[in-house]
Amino acid sequence: VNATLPNLESIEPQEASSGLIEVLINAITGLLGLIIQTIGIPFIAALDYFTKATPLMSDNATVFNLWLAMVGIVDVLFVVVLALLGFHVMSASTFGFDEVELKHLLPRIILVFLLINTSIFAIDALIGLSNALITAISKVGGSSTVWDTLIKVVGDSNGQGVAALLMMLAFLIFSVILLVYYVGRLVTLFVGTVLAPIVLMVWLIPGFRDFSE
Repeated sequence: VNATLPNLESIEPQEASSGLIEVLINAITGLLGLIIQTIGIPFIAALDYFTKATPLMSDNATVFNLWLAMVGIVDVLFVVVLALLGFHVMSASTFGFDEVELKHLLPRIILVFLLINTSIFAIDALIGLSNALITAISKVGGSSTVWDTLIKVVGDSNGQGVAALLMMLAFLIFSVILLVYYVGRLVTLFVGTVLAPIVLMVWLIPGFRDFSE
């Protein structure tokens, strides 16, 4: 008789949709954070390497050996070019060629011959000057570079929201494009160094001067 009835309370149903959305957001942010940390840090570190200094051409054994082989070939062809230039000078009036005075041609021949056999060292001198300027600017700017700061930001990307992670992902895409540019720049320097002797020799021939430049 004295038994009391239990108090009945209404149970509010939980919205399943909000929980599902939160799980999806967490999954997306986790995936984006993993992609950014896995790919972003190596790419930014590579950009840090490429923007600090350009490697010297003579330090690369493959490039230096190819340059030596090209110099040997060009030195042999240089004798042929000198013979053709001599024929051009002597027979200019006879065959209607543009007259070239020997006093104007001789300094070019000496200069080109010196550049052919020292082109890789001249290129390295320019690269060394560029590296010295970069070092001086980095010392003025402080010990921490912008790439060091970006690596720290990418390393702490786990706690960021979706919007911040999407911005980091866009920056990562631009970093890949920039890295491809720097790699292409380095390949261009390698190829240009190897071809420099023959380009200089072709510049000596009046008819091919514009093409060489």
